[in-house]
Amino acid sequence: MGRQAVLLPRRPLRDRAARRAPDGAPGPAPAAARRRPRQARGLALAARFADEYNTVHQSPAQCAAIRAALDDACVAAGRDPADLPMSLMTGFVVGRDEAQLLRRAEAILDWLGRGEEEVEEALAQLRESWLVGTPDEIAERVAEYSAAGVTHVMLQHHLHEDDHALELMAERLLPG
Repeated sequence: MGRQAVLLPRRPLRDRAARRAPDGAPGPAPAAARRRPRQARGLALAARFADEYNTVHQSPAQCAAIRAALDDACVAAGRDPADLPMSLMTGFVVGRDEAQLLRRAEAILDWLGRGEEEVEEALAQLRESWLVGTPDEIAERVAEYSAAGVTHVMLQHHLHEDDHALELMAERLLPG
């Protein structure tokens, strides 16, 4: 394919070299701080040292809450919250139409070890924190994440040999 999938543009980071690593040594800060996003300590560390805050498998509402807590931690650390982008890593299930979406969902459920589950019910659960739907529906969901403070999305593509899924995403979501 030759294209890199980036769903939302990244803003350039300012003054990266001026921050220090957690051990106090000069140099670039860690690339990201993540896990247990609402823990005050993790947010405080991210506000002080991270170039990016990454969260995994969250809904737009959860991302908005994390972003608000992260902004508070930045203010408390004397940092401009706009200087700390927040990213999301999540899975996706895409189909040009409902039939293709359901076929791909069955393959994803098999990959997840959940092949015995009812597909539509499992998709409803995945929709809570994954990108699921047609390319247009996924674009709408990405816009919800953007409104919640997510600056870019990293896709977990679990069906490694299914290039068509990536092509569907790229057709609708990549600029240009």
